[in-house]
Amino acid sequence: MNLTSEIPLFHNIGQNGIEQMLRCSGARIKEFKEEQAIFSEEDAPTYLYILLKGKVMITKTHPSGRRSLFFEIRENEIFGGLFPNRSEESNWYDAIAAVKCEVLAMPWKFLFNICHNSCEHHRILLRNLLELQTQKSLFLMRKLHVLSAGTLEEKIALYLLEMADQSGCVNVDTKREEMAEFFGVTRPSFSRSLMKLQREGIIQVRKKQILIKNKKQLEIIYFQQNK
Repeated sequence: MNLTSEIPLFHNIGQNGIEQMLRCSGARIKEFKEEQAIFSEEDAPTYLYILLKGKVMITKTHPSGRRSLFFEIRENEIFGGLFPNRSEESNWYDAIAAVKCEVLAMPWKFLFNICHNSCEHHRILLRNLLELQTQKSLFLMRKLHVLSAGTLEEKIALYLLEMADQSGCVNVDTKREEMAEFFGVTRPSFSRSLMKLQREGIIQVRKKQILIKNKKQLEIIYFQQNK
């Protein structure tokens, strides 16, 4: 496996160190078809995963059968990052291949057991893992902040304000169904709210972008409703 330190988990670890850890850990590459489960919420958290190719959805299925999208995993990102400490623990969520995926699975037992050589690259790996988990926690806090808004329009307004770049553009490379799952609503409800904002001249919906046309009005939707 020709993996490099461009993968954040392996940052500042040389190629020799990466190869040594992969051999020592027993890591292996797995392939998954579109919509195939990489792991389910009932499974025990046995592996830490690195997405090499494709896109993965982290979801939760409600008793009604409706699925909520927590977040998406991009190439070179880690997932399955629950720290296991009891055999009866489960993942609590599902990891679904959004498209055909290639994943590196590294056993958790390797990360928690420093080898007898006490390798420097192993310590770097754990430090990188802690930093990545911190970043993921911050992302989830931002999502909770978005979902704390009242109406769906308020949630969308806050999301766009949080995610827009300096030019007022939000890059969207997810399907409309996946965006609806992120907000915990049906696709028709999400589409209606989005189109309403566009008709009012507040945003412009493009194929893979949403452009904020009237930031002041978008702020009014959220901030005046939440005084």
